[in-house]
Amino acid sequence: MRALFRRTAVSSGCLVLALAATSAPAHAVPQASAVSAGVVPAGATSTGGTDLPKLEAELASVTAHAQQLTDDLDAAASRDGGLRVDLERLLLRRALAQGQLDARAREVYMTGQVDPLGTLQVGVAEPDLRELAQRGQRAALSVDRSLVEAVTRQSVLLRVVQARAEAFRAQLRAQVAHVLVDQDRARALLAQAQQLVEQQRASRQRAADQLALQRLTAGDLSTQHGAQLSGSAGGQDAGAAARALGSGALGTAAPPGGTQPSSAGSADVQAQAELARLQSALDDVSATVTRALTPTQSRRTSAAASAQGLVLALLEATGSAIPAGYARSGRALAGQASWYGPGFVGSPTASGAPYDPERLTCANKELPLGTVLHVSANGRSVNCLVNDRGPYVGTRILDMSRAGSRALGYDGVADVTIEVLLPV
Repeated sequence: MRALFRRTAVSSGCLVLALAATSAPAHAVPQASAVSAGVVPAGATSTGGTDLPKLEAELASVTAHAQQLTDDLDAAASRDGGLRVDLERLLLRRALAQGQLDARAREVYMTGQVDPLGTLQVGVAEPDLRELAQRGQRAALSVDRSLVEAVTRQSVLLRVVQARAEAFRAQLRAQVAHVLVDQDRARALLAQAQQLVEQQRASRQRAADQLALQRLTAGDLSTQHGAQLSGSAGGQDAGAAARALGSGALGTAAPPGGTQPSSAGSADVQAQAELARLQSALDDVSATVTRALTPTQSRRTSAAASAQGLVLALLEATGSAIPAGYARSGRALAGQASWYGPGFVGSPTASGAPYDPERLTCANKELPLGTVLHVSANGRSVNCLVNDRGPYVGTRILDMSRAGSRALGYDGVADVTIEVLLPV
């Protein structure tokens, strides 16, 4: 799980548009349209002339609203009446009781009998020795019975507390639905803004390249013209005229739009920094939602989340390329993939780590947990980590996280090709 549980404040100047949250039902395979779910359609390259400042303002507004809803969710999750603490304590007690019972079972298996003293009853003539052997056997059985009862008692108490915790989580999910609506909307706006910044940067670069070419061409022409003037006039005035032609209006012209290259580059850097800040804020929102809906942070949960964290950070930083330290295996499989999210947030995956829909993870029925996949669909590719089991619907081969399905540009079900990546 991410270690980013800080709150990222959004400046009041950016909070221009306020969006009201709308509820959304929790479901494993959404049937909403790609636009409402925040999926940028595959092949879309135009932002339709969207104004970047307005887009950034809307993104900041949606992000701020999601942060506020997440703060409310976090506060509600903390008012659980000690359920999380009780659950963790009971899990530990049951684990200890189960460990003692397992140790006793191994002891009985190794000795081949409940109590080694019981063998003394065979052929023992002295009543005192026979009684001693019988007492030893009864004591051993009493210990075994006590261990079984301890495990049973802790299991019963655990089931009661787990039922209460699940009921409490069901109440929180109503609030989570609002956060996820904002989260999806903000992620779609973020993708549009990033695309627009890149388009503007590329457009300015093309304009700068064209301007440089014009300057070079003008310089060559002015040099030739200057030489002609120098040959005919033979004076310094002709040379000055040639230099004037070479450093004419083209030499000081600004790119289309009237923005000087240095200021345009600075604007690009500022825009990218602001988008990176908002993306970090959205990552914090997702991590907090996952934490709020995680029943308990057991040792296994913490260890699994920590072990997966570094791999996921690498996959998320790589994008569609093959991540460093991995190579294609040549083992590919084609089939249908779905995605799962709202109803599973915070629930333990098969690996033990809580499910976070904004991490690049997936579920598969056969591949070993921890396998890294290169998944392609709709002309796009993304890398994901297998950390759960499923899907158990028809012949589907993969269940993607929401972040994964969004990266591939699909909502609902898509035809995908998956390739296993091997560590090198």
